[in-house]
Amino acid sequence: MASPEKANPEFRFRAFLVTLSPKVDITDHDVSAFVKYCKKKCQDAFVVVELGDNGKRHLHACVCFHVPVEKRNIFDYWAKNMVKSYPGSIGRFACKVTIQHDHKWYDEYLRKGGEIVYDSYDRDRVCQYFPSEEQQAQLIERKGVREIRVHIADQLLSEWCDHEPVETSYEDAIRFLNYRQHVLKKTPYFVDDRKMQQMAWFLYMHRNEIVEPTVDDRNFAARKTGNCVGERYTTGSVGGTI
Repeated sequence: MASPEKANPEFRFRAFLVTLSPKVDITDHDVSAFVKYCKKKCQDAFVVVELGDNGKRHLHACVCFHVPVEKRNIFDYWAKNMVKSYPGSIGRFACKVTIQHDHKWYDEYLRKGGEIVYDSYDRDRVCQYFPSEEQQAQLIERKGVREIRVHIADQLLSEWCDHEPVETSYEDAIRFLNYRQHVLKKTPYFVDDRKMQQMAWFLYMHRNEIVEPTVDDRNFAARKTGNCVGERYTTGSVGGTI
């Protein structure tokens, strides 16, 4: 039986972030092969090569396809290529693919000054490919969709700070999320109260810059959310997993 993701076209997208980071430096041959892939398959693309903190040469890219595709298809193709070309590399580490939901990564890499090897990126066109609020609401409920969850949490945190610049408790976060969902009638990201409570805890921890929660904090989180989420959420890297 097909998996829900493969069976549901709503889980196919057009914009992705790709990292190719084999165990050793990525070669010019494979950089050229990736650029060729972009020219053939993609509507828009931005590809940069840089040296990591460990001095290893690797590739990052934004790729936008003519039609929606499954993330797994991109991963399978390039992970296999990395394992074949670089003995000792492990697919899930050498190739990482995430859904692109804004221009943040693109803007950051333009400022970083890496070696841009291909650029056909049209900001106005690319923004049409990002997941809709409805798609994000679906994705956030899927196990492991951390980057989408963090992206939405960042949006909600900004709205909460604008709405209530003084009150910053967990209960204040719950009141804000209820107000946003039931009074403002904005897209409901939460299928049940427990999911809303978990997001309220993330917002509370982040807004109050709590890095190391106390035992009381963790016990409180467990009572309110059903699991010990007493950790400050962190933004995912480009190479994160979905």
